[in-house]
Amino acid sequence: MESARLDQIKDALVSHGTLLGQHDSLLKGVTGTLEEMTRQMQQISAQLIEARGPPATAVSAAPASPPAALPPDSVHFKEPFVSHPEPFSGDFGSCSRFLFNCSLVFKLQPYSYASDEAKIAYTINLLRGKAAKWATALWEGGSSVLNSFETFSAQLRRVFDHPVLGQDAAKQLLALSQGGQSVASFAVDFQILAGRCGWDEAALKALFVKGLSEELKDELATRDEPDSLQELFDLAIKIDGRLRERDRERAASAPRQTPPSGHVVSTARPTLGQLTPPAPTPPATAPPADSEEPMQLGKTRLSLRERRRQRVENLCLYCGGAEHSLQSCPLLLKDRTHH
Repeated sequence: MESARLDQIKDALVSHGTLLGQHDSLLKGVTGTLEEMTRQMQQISAQLIEARGPPATAVSAAPASPPAALPPDSVHFKEPFVSHPEPFSGDFGSCSRFLFNCSLVFKLQPYSYASDEAKIAYTINLLRGKAAKWATALWEGGSSVLNSFETFSAQLRRVFDHPVLGQDAAKQLLALSQGGQSVASFAVDFQILAGRCGWDEAALKALFVKGLSEELKDELATRDEPDSLQELFDLAIKIDGRLRERDRERAASAPRQTPPSGHVVSTARPTLGQLTPPAPTPPATAPPADSEEPMQLGKTRLSLRERRRQRVENLCLYCGGAEHSLQSCPLLLKDRTHH
């Protein structure tokens, strides 16, 4: 039984060896054929060069007329694919960007849009709304504006391109603030308006810090002032990213609070400006109880930095103690009972 299996293995090895030998012979034949074809091509190239001979000298003083330019359709050149720009509906302030995108298409596909007529037709095809109505009126009226793309684009700018410039940009920049968006997004809006104001870098740095959230201002106050506006952008974006990451970590690790019977207590982490706990409705004659204000201990208001430290370390927002939250603070419950 064992000898039969060995015979089968030997036969298989012999068969494979035979196939490998055949493949080797075939590859050698193909290699020889390719070498012969290469040699023949070299001979043909040499014969063509000899048949051409040296360039003919001019027999007359009259210059030969240049060859006629080939039409675009006869040039066998594959132009790169370019996606179409977003259509333009006549929105004020976006005309320059639209024409810039069209010019990129014309530059990357010069054979497709070699004439002014082709450029104008392409641009009009992307117009919508009021802009399309304006172009249609020019087309139907046979306006001379359509004879040149430069004239057409200049007229399009004159009618629809009214970007925010100068004093308007300065007013918007002075009123700009971070709000609830990220510093990265705020920095983009800031740079767009700053580029239209022409202010020096020192003023822009001060204005950028002014528009940041109070939390970011406190963090920047503890660090050395960056030398340039771009370094200030980078530092603020980096700090903002870390703060947002810490917020996500706290939200993921915060334990759920068990509300007392008959009461519904939110377990969401309070944010700045929302740290005052819900207090029971006092009697009509009772004044507001100052002792129920969170982040206040011994009638002394804590600093913003101390409040942030308590939030980071998951301490009680009322007494600063550990292992309990604001809603279950024994000191707060005691003060409420006394009042």
